[in-house]
Amino acid sequence: MKNFTEALKHRIPYLDSIRNRFVLIGFVSLFSLIFLLVYLPFNMDELDTGQIYEYILYGTGVLIVTQFGVRKLIRLNHLKLFSLVLFAFFEILLISYIFHLLYGPALGTSSEKWNDFIITIRQVGPVMVVPYILILAYFWTNEKVNKVAELENKFVVPQKENSKMLVIKGENDKIELAIKYEQLLCIKSAGNYLEIFYLSGDQVVKTLVRGSLKEMENNINDASMVRVHRSHMINITHISSAKKTKKGYTITVNHLPTETFAVSSGYKDDFNIHLS
Repeated sequence: MKNFTEALKHRIPYLDSIRNRFVLIGFVSLFSLIFLLVYLPFNMDELDTGQIYEYILYGTGVLIVTQFGVRKLIRLNHLKLFSLVLFAFFEILLISYIFHLLYGPALGTSSEKWNDFIITIRQVGPVMVVPYILILAYFWTNEKVNKVAELENKFVVPQKENSKMLVIKGENDKIELAIKYEQLLCIKSAGNYLEIFYLSGDQVVKTLVRGSLKEMENNINDASMVRVHRSHMINITHISSAKKTKKGYTITVNHLPTETFAVSSGYKDDFNIHLS
């Protein structure tokens, strides 16, 4: 039950961007159009092509309103699994209701109108659910493929090269610090400064330099230095232990017995590459 609850709260980022929302709308509309024209389900052979295009036009309009208007109105900028399911169900109900108003019986009892609405939901639901699931599966697969490719490019097996050094320059391009990568232990963010821990002989030295962790990450040219948290990077060749936690890991580094470093959930997948 706990795992099911956690799954429902899992964030689904694929419909956060405007581009992906347009892709969703376009794919659902195109899929529905082809499906209705080719298979003519629900005894729709009595409809002409113009009416089918009319259905698609109205449905597309509703999706544009819900994805860009309703979501903005209710501040649903980011979706979790449960909110995605509820919102998709809301879209199906809304489209079904509009079709019911436009094409349902103008006259009739409440029971007849209700039955017509239920039939409309049964027709609209499958036509929308299938492409909805397919496009989300595409977004998920595409994200995983891109992430694997990114990780493969980023995490090359470290090669020991004594000549490779991290060079930190200050004002006027003056070299402030030059350290061999194999001597680096970790780098921690400290406001507008960075705390750099490295070995000098058998001693641990801490040096403070001005800069951001993002800038330092871009400057580093060695796969052994891995960012595991928004506030620190570590040298994976100096890891002494890694303990799994609820959100990621807690790790310790050789020569720094009193320090512990958290691997946050956002960097956990990257870190797992090095544990395998």
